[in-house]
Amino acid sequence: MVKFKNIDKGIFAKMTIGPEKILFQNVHKDFQSTGKVLRDLNFTAESGDFVVLLGRSGAGKSTLLRLIAGLEEPTQGNLKINLNSANDRGFVFQEPHLMPWRNLIENVGLPLELIGLPQNEISKRAEAALDQVQLSGVSHLKPSELSGGMKMRASLARALVAEPSLLLLDEPFAALDEQTRFKLSEDLRNLWCEKRITVVFVTHSVQEACFLGNRILILSEKPSVIKHDIKINLPERRKTQLRTDPVFNNELKKIYELIGSSGSEGSG
Repeated sequence: MVKFKNIDKGIFAKMTIGPEKILFQNVHKDFQSTGKVLRDLNFTAESGDFVVLLGRSGAGKSTLLRLIAGLEEPTQGNLKINLNSANDRGFVFQEPHLMPWRNLIENVGLPLELIGLPQNEISKRAEAALDQVQLSGVSHLKPSELSGGMKMRASLARALVAEPSLLLLDEPFAALDEQTRFKLSEDLRNLWCEKRITVVFVTHSVQEACFLGNRILILSEKPSVIKHDIKINLPERRKTQLRTDPVFNNELKKIYELIGSSGSEGSG
């Protein structure tokens, strides 16, 4: 694994676009219980990219994400992730996984506790992270006092608190109502515009993929390969109203046509 020198640019400093962040060369992943899941994956992601992994349920999207996160190792092939430090990846799971006995600031600050930072630094950075996801002023609340959308915002804040240059999200909005999903998608896109960290986002929703990503990688059925690598031609700043714009519908049409030709599936 290649690592770059860690340079302190301050809390939530804007990341500079640099060399490739993720490199997959002929990567395969097999499991003893389910056999071959991924085969011959080849792609790169540049620093500052927003990449969405799109495919039907069971296509291996989460497995691919776990490989990038370092939670799984390839069975075969070459995988390189360029990181500034060992704590340079943030991960947002499908469920918030907040500790019910801790309030928000204590939940968000947990990654910093685990690396041994002093309490005053933890509190400062946890408050900054909560502010980034529009949860300032409620840091004293416990998870039982939060809505589903607020819990996911807290989970995102916890992933951001260590200032990662790589943010990985595994269908984080799937269990939320549509209005909340739309709002969180808009906020996540705005956050990416401000911070320019590298984002890899997993979904099986074509509309979510189109709204969020700069690139969409469409996976085939298992054993999965990358069937299409699509560049999304939409404005950098995206508001929910964009979803009714003909430009957005044209991009959706392009994706649906490619899904149909590849035999992959997605939902709207």
